[in-house]
Amino acid sequence: MFGDLKNNSKNFELATIKDYFRVGSSKRVFEKDWTKSGVPFYRAREVVKLSENGFVDNELFISEKMYQEYSMKYGKPCADDIIVTAVGTLGKTYIVKPNDKFYYKDGNIILLHKINDISSIYVNYLYQTDFIKDQIIKTANVITVGTYAIKNAQNTQIIVPPIELQNQFADFVKHIDKLKFRETITKLKNLCYNIFNIIQSKNLSEVKK
Repeated sequence: MFGDLKNNSKNFELATIKDYFRVGSSKRVFEKDWTKSGVPFYRAREVVKLSENGFVDNELFISEKMYQEYSMKYGKPCADDIIVTAVGTLGKTYIVKPNDKFYYKDGNIILLHKINDISSIYVNYLYQTDFIKDQIIKTANVITVGTYAIKNAQNTQIIVPPIELQNQFADFVKHIDKLKFRETITKLKNLCYNIFNIIQSKNLSEVKK
């Protein structure tokens, strides 16, 4: 649909992230404020898991009171925002879902909030391509730990096809995700059915396997 992105073979518009997104981070949360329950608190490692698996078994939280206070004063991740890892494993992304509720570590994660008409699904895809990966590697400070600074994120180049084409691509991705979900549900049903049959036969050794 988009041709050779590395060479922009279809001569789409060239822009930067800051032309379409407000780029920022969070208010600092100190380690002493972490709790064992409450609102999930994500670092880069949790976002990597979200990017790869779509879910994460979170270990850190902040209080509901702190979450509400920080959300009112400094903002919070909203549906269709993109969060990007900025330390260690760079450029891993996750699109915030409507029911997501979490806060995130400053400096570890960058938040992209749309200010112009562009598909978050398409931009999320761009971050998985060499077109953006090469830019991140080139600008990362790798003397100690690699970083993807807010300024570098703002100036990251993106290729911007017509919004109609972006939306076609987004619809295709959603369709594929639904097929994957149905396939997973079918596998789980079959697994449960097999376990039930083993239990019925009282073959406990097979259940343990």
